[in-house]
Amino acid sequence: MGTKKVLSLEKGAEIARQIFAVCDASERNPIKLVYGGPVHTPIDVQYMYDNTSAMGYVGGSSFERIPTEEAIVEATYRFKITGQLEQDQQLMDKLSRSEEPYDYVFFVKEHIAQNYMNNISLTDLADQIHVSRTHLSALFNKEVGCTFPEYIAKYRIHKAQDVMKHTKLSLTRIAELVGYPDYVHFSKTFKKYTGLTPQNFRKQIEDKYT
Repeated sequence: MGTKKVLSLEKGAEIARQIFAVCDASERNPIKLVYGGPVHTPIDVQYMYDNTSAMGYVGGSSFERIPTEEAIVEATYRFKITGQLEQDQQLMDKLSRSEEPYDYVFFVKEHIAQNYMNNISLTDLADQIHVSRTHLSALFNKEVGCTFPEYIAKYRIHKAQDVMKHTKLSLTRIAELVGYPDYVHFSKTFKKYTGLTPQNFRKQIEDKYT
């Protein structure tokens, strides 16, 4: 309630990596958890798992207050629509389009999580929620701490890594599955964010289990 500065998701991950590095250096095998800060949703937790060595998440209001609030609002709405369906439905439609309470950044992150394998345009997303692309981009950069293209690229590469760990699919097919029909582009992006080519990453996995 009294916080003066809100960390971006990427800044939170950076701090977590620094803390975990000290933990690892202690050679005591601690259980590494994340809590609070910019982590509010399951998508945020997944970002931490993908970008840090976090082993778990400790949730406060994410488990208690927020789900309860949503349930109470939904239950109240069902009681209120009795006998006044048309009037209340119009009000709910207006509220759903209201600019202030709408979490635009969550909408973008959720859309990426559900559609990362497809072509995603920030301009199209901005049109869907009736805001300018510039405004949406600025909000996203501020809250997440990286640009929209960087976020979606890292999301796709982490998905590719996960598929490579659990399947024997060809690298070309994996690239297509995570949204890269052009394998050369996939390979360059993969190396940019992991420091390894897809072939070397797969070999590293195979060596680990042989």
